[in-house]
Amino acid sequence: MKKIISYSLCLSLTIGLLSSCGTYHSFNNAKTVSQLSGNPFMQQVAKSVMRNMANTLLQNGINDFGGKLNLGGNLNSLLSTARAVSGFKNMPSSKYNIANDLVESNFGSLTTVRDVVGFVAQNGSRFKF
Repeated sequence: MKKIISYSLCLSLTIGLLSSCGTYHSFNNAKTVSQLSGNPFMQQVAKSVMRNMANTLLQNGINDFGGKLNLGGNLNSLLSTARAVSGFKNMPSSKYNIANDLVESNFGSLTTVRDVVGFVAQNGSRFKF
C-alpha cells in the first residue's frame, strides 16, 4: 500500500512539474519578445533593436507607432517618411557596427521587425545588453 501511495505521489509530482513548463516559441513563430525567453541571446537582441528603433522613430518625428513595434510589425507602416527611412538605415550601422553598404543592400528584404532583429543578430558585433 505504501508503494502505491508513494508511486502515485511521485507520478503526480512529475506530471505537475512537466506541465508547468512554458511553451517554447522559435524565433520565426514568436509574436512578442517575451516569447523568446528560450533563446536569451535573441531575446536581448530583440529588446535592444526594438528600443533603438523606437528611439530612432521618435527622433525622426514619428510618434504614433504604438502597437506596431512588435516582432510581426510591418516596417512600411513604421517608416512612413523619407527621413524615418534614412534614420532607420543609419541605426544598425551606428548601434551594431554593421557596414552601411550591407544595410543598404539588404534593406529591401527587411519587411518586419523580426527581419531586422534577425539581420542585426546575424551581422552585428557591438552588443551591449
